[in-house]
Amino acid sequence: MRETNAHLLLKQQAKKILVTEYNFKPSEIKKEYYKKSGKFGPRVDIVGISKQNKIAIECGAMHCPSKIEKLKESFDKIIWLPYLKLFIYKRPKTVQKHLRALKYLKQQKKNWTN
Repeated sequence: MRETNAHLLLKQQAKKILVTEYNFKPSEIKKEYYKKSGKFGPRVDIVGISKQNKIAIECGAMHCPSKIEKLKESFDKIIWLPYLKLFIYKRPKTVQKHLRALKYLKQQKKNWTN
């Protein structure tokens, strides 16, 4: 399936965040990263891996909030960049779904933030 322009833009923004806010070198940034843990693990859109940090950035829709739980086993920090405008203007039912996911993530935040 072809990626949308909105998803590609979020990935570009994720790379900028890793470089500007977390001081990753471009060579330390990977896209479409699979974390294998015995079985085939979850795919992450953008990952920064250095000697100091491992940061995963998921871009766009988060269809499975439990993915965060799996990722926090392997990464120091997880960042989610959602499609806010797309949800608000074109998919009101999706907005409700993602608001429920955000509520769940806020409840879990104490467990996975530093």
